[in-house]
Formats: sequence, C-alpha cells, structure tokens
Amino acid sequence: SRSWKEFFEATRRDKNTGEAYSVLLVRESTDVKNLAWSSIKQVRDRGGVWLHCFCDEVAATHTAAKAIATIPALTGGDQVVCIPSKGSTGSDLQQRQILRLFLQAAPRKESKAEASE
Repeated sequence: SRSWKEFFEATRRDKNTGEAYSVLLVRESTDVKNLAWSSIKQVRDRGGVWLHCFCDEVAATHTAAKAIATIPALTGGDQVVCIPSKGSTGSDLQQRQILRLFLQAAPRKESKAEASE
C-alpha cells in the first residue's frame, strides 16, 4: 500500500504527459455550474483536476461539494471519484488550511449488454 505522500505525488502530474494537473481555486463567489463544467472538462481532457478551497470559507467548501454532486446531472451521467486531503498554505505566522479534492473519472461499470458480448 502506498503512503499518502506517494499518492499525492502520483496525482500531481498526468502519468502520460508528465504535465501537472490543473488546480481550480474555489471561493465563496464561485458559480456551482461553472465549476462543475470546468471540472469535468479537465477530467475528460487531462484525466484529473484538483479543487482547492480554504477551510475557513465554509461557503466555498459547500460550493465544491455541490459542483461535484452536479456533474452527473450536467453531463448525462459522467461519474467522478473524489479523493480529499487537507493541507496548508502561507507562512508559519499566517497559515491557512486548504481542503484539496482530487477528481478523476470513475471506473466505468460494464453494462449487461457489454458483459454478454
């Protein structure tokens, strides 16, 4: 089993291209629908995306959760897996806690028709 640090490092970059995954900063003013569309576009195009929000901005954490929950309805059924973690940013004197949510496409379930082929 991998340590959290190994997992985090593995999810920072696309394993095919080596490019860093995008980070979308969620604020209290972020629109839920726009965040959901931006998130799923990154998941489809790049394989994953990070959503970051400050833990002390409760409305921002709610917006992130709503956007993730909205994805299937907006896309006609796309599912994502969300892997949460907590971090911090800033200097020692002014650190802020960050909720980090890594989104990637959910493993596709085989339909009965596909299974019988």
